[in-house]
Amino acid sequence: MWAKAGLLNNDILLEACLDDQRFDKQCEPLRAEWLWSMIQLTDNTDPFRTPIFSALRSLEESTSIRQLCALAYQYASHGDDEFRSQLYEIVKTTPIADSPWLGESEIVALDGDDAILFAAGIRGKRLQCNDEEWDDFELIYDAVEAHSEEHLVRLLSESPDSNVQFFFGAWQNSVAMKLNEDPKISYKDQMQSRSADDVIRASKEPDRPAWLRGWGQYADEFSLNAVEAALWKTSDLSEISRLLQVFAQTPLPIFDQRLILLCEHEDSDVRRRAINALEENTHPEIRCYALELLHGESAHLAVGLLIKNFVPGDEIHIIDLLCKSESAPEELHRTCLDAIKVLEKNADAEGTSLALLAYFMTPCQICRGSASELLEKYETAPSWLIEELSFDAETTYQATSGK
Repeated sequence: MWAKAGLLNNDILLEACLDDQRFDKQCEPLRAEWLWSMIQLTDNTDPFRTPIFSALRSLEESTSIRQLCALAYQYASHGDDEFRSQLYEIVKTTPIADSPWLGESEIVALDGDDAILFAAGIRGKRLQCNDEEWDDFELIYDAVEAHSEEHLVRLLSESPDSNVQFFFGAWQNSVAMKLNEDPKISYKDQMQSRSADDVIRASKEPDRPAWLRGWGQYADEFSLNAVEAALWKTSDLSEISRLLQVFAQTPLPIFDQRLILLCEHEDSDVRRRAINALEENTHPEIRCYALELLHGESAHLAVGLLIKNFVPGDEIHIIDLLCKSESAPEELHRTCLDAIKVLEKNADAEGTSLALLAYFMTPCQICRGSASELLEKYETAPSWLIEELSFDAETTYQATSGK
């Protein structure tokens, strides 16, 4: 909207191009196409070319590398051969060791089969020197979306390049191994094959078992009772922390107010896991505790406790918290995310004001979209918000606003 009105500051736009400003880079989609539209709207295609190209040539292990490659694709797709060549150089040299896929999707989008063969050759040469990694065939899986698997098999198998042939053989072996594997037991069955005694033994081990959270999700009431009994018997902080992990996604079979006391424990790990476990439970004392938290240093944790313990009128407490918030982005994100969950789980909430505030304050574009969907559900989305969403960085919300 600022770009269309001629109000967008060029320095701010360039900074956003060079520094990927997404809050959650693992979940929020890339903004390169959105940024490119503003580069064009502000006639900055040429002025921005040199700084973006310089940043691309001096790639360092930063969180902006994917965005820079995606912007390079935009320049290359509009006829800039230097950007195209640099993308090929990135694929060839793999400047970021733990990102061997960097630039592949861009050159494949530019040049199709020729780029697939080029990238496959690089991958094949690397495979001859290194053990196979989980992402070595991501190139193929991505290409299947645009081409049939039969086409890719024919393309790779007919190549005279020995490196491409090695890559093709490794891919086929990987496929064959997967086809010959015995049907794997489901995750749910894996969890249910373990007993409460297994969990209690695991809680005493020096390493934190990663499966305790999943076990609790699928355990029966009898097994959960046994684990809860073990939780209240032990005084070992590591055991308490591990056993609390069981209740990260499921409530205590019988609520015990000692769980609230653990939320005030001096050990930070116990305290954090106790808060997470308490969020899964419903009890009047939990709401009382949440309202107490709202007046202290841990106020941002209170909103999550209200998701399952909400009483109509609690919206005002959350609004007051957000209006007074001076939290870091991570805490602000958690507060807004939990506020949205409160509205989603409690149909009797008066949600318009809180949803608007969450939309305005969250640093996360995914949460912003969730807040806008609530306003659409309430049929109270103001016209300015609907117009604003049509220019959102997330195209899903652009489509929503156009309904």
